[in-house]
Amino acid sequence: MKDIKMEEALAPQLQPQPQILEAGDTIADENLLHAFEQQNERLKQTLQEEFNKHLPLDTNTAPSSSEEATQGSNLWGLFQLRSPPAQHSLDQHDINTILAKNNELQQQIATLEGTKDSLWSEYCSLKDQYDSTLSELAEEKVKIAELESKTQTLRAMLIPANETQLSDGEVIGRFTSLHSQILKLVKTTWRRDVLKPGVRLTDEQAKLLGPYIDGKVDVKYLDNRLRRVIFIYVKTRILNARTYALGEGLTRWDEQLGDFEDLMWKKLPKDHHGSIIDWRIATMNATTGLRQGKYRRARIVQRSLWQFFQMFETRTDKSATEGARLLEKICNDAADLNLMMRNAKDEYLIAALPHIVGQPISEHEDVVEEEASQPARSQHPETVAYLITGALMKRPYGNLEDIKVLEKAQAVVYR
Repeated sequence: MKDIKMEEALAPQLQPQPQILEAGDTIADENLLHAFEQQNERLKQTLQEEFNKHLPLDTNTAPSSSEEATQGSNLWGLFQLRSPPAQHSLDQHDINTILAKNNELQQQIATLEGTKDSLWSEYCSLKDQYDSTLSELAEEKVKIAELESKTQTLRAMLIPANETQLSDGEVIGRFTSLHSQILKLVKTTWRRDVLKPGVRLTDEQAKLLGPYIDGKVDVKYLDNRLRRVIFIYVKTRILNARTYALGEGLTRWDEQLGDFEDLMWKKLPKDHHGSIIDWRIATMNATTGLRQGKYRRARIVQRSLWQFFQMFETRTDKSATEGARLLEKICNDAADLNLMMRNAKDEYLIAALPHIVGQPISEHEDVVEEEASQPARSQHPETVAYLITGALMKRPYGNLEDIKVLEKAQAVVYR
């Protein structure tokens, strides 16, 4: 019995004791060393995971030495858990402020989101309205095109074929253009104060220039007289000519047709004047294929006028060339205007108004206007000295007695 108790007492001492390593000792068994290292690493990893669950290590305040960090990482984690808050930690007031600011920003974001949605909705609505307006506009354009087509159809039904509808504005424009071109021709072509050496004046030239040569009228007023000569000649021979512009070999027939038309205007009563217009339009249409003499009269008038003004020296050789071209254009434009008016349903004419000369201009302001003036001397002031141009008038087809003045005559008035 005693031996058994003794054996139990000595049992712990008989058990294999772990070998305690002293400094300088080595472990011969490499497997045992490797096992200890693995166990140690697993223990460190487990502890680190547990520490990380509670509070991650602050790398900014961790030990600077890598060796100390390795040996005491676990203890450092415990220290972090038990240490007081760092100096930069936020107190409750700061947290509340941040939360309040965050709520405010969230509300602003929500407001902006709502505004954005509202603007987008408004944009979509405007886009729909714009598209709808474009569609309606396209439909209206189609309707307008249809109405214009119907209007043209109705117009064609109401207006007889081969009948030209001429606007007064177009006639007035061409008529006043002739005025401007004649003025330019006189101002830029001839020297009115110098006659060609040795020139012998015809009776017409002497009658025109007599008062200026004698000094009764200052030569500076001669321009308006020359303008009158050109206009009256163009008006009489071209603008008011009852011509059908027939080609070469048909000149005699052209003149006879014009004479017959003129005779009807003089002999037939006024209630037949509409029939004369119908006859003129029908004859113009019937002779369209024979109208090769459009500018025949224009060439004759151009040569006659250019010859008449040969008494004057031209300003330069260039002005002589350009003046001849401009005079040709004036005569051709007058021929075009004549045919335009003769193809129209209404009756257009240029009135010379000789009865106005010597009369007070104030009594005839409905048909004449003052273009220039010259000293009265022995004449009565405020009276018409002479007309530079005639008046453009129109008699509508439906009422030939209603004479309308489209462009007044231009007069030189004594002052």
